[in-house]
Amino acid sequence: MYSLPQLRKSLPVIIMACLPSLIFAKEPGQPLPISEVVKKVTMLGFTDIRKIEFSRSDDEYEIKARNAKGQKVEIEMNAHTGEIKEVERD
Repeated sequence: MYSLPQLRKSLPVIIMACLPSLIFAKEPGQPLPISEVVKKVTMLGFTDIRKIEFSRSDDEYEIKARNAKGQKVEIEMNAHTGEIKEVERD
C-alpha cells in the first residue's frame, strides 16, 4: 500500500476527496482507498494521473489521466468494485 507522501512523489495526483477512509483502508461498505484506485488505473495502462475525485451521488471515482496513446481521458470507476464504467476523451 502507498502512503500519501509516496503518492505525491511518484504521481502528480490531486486528491479532491480528503476523507481518511478514501486514502488508506477500505472498511466494509466503504469506497476503495485512493491507493487502490491509483494501482488499478496504472495497471490498466493509464498514466499521468492528474485528478481523482469521489462522487458520492454517483458512487464512483472520476479520474483524469492519459491513455496509452497519450490522450487526456476521464475515467469513471465504480467506487466499491474498481470496475471501469466509462472512459471518455477529455
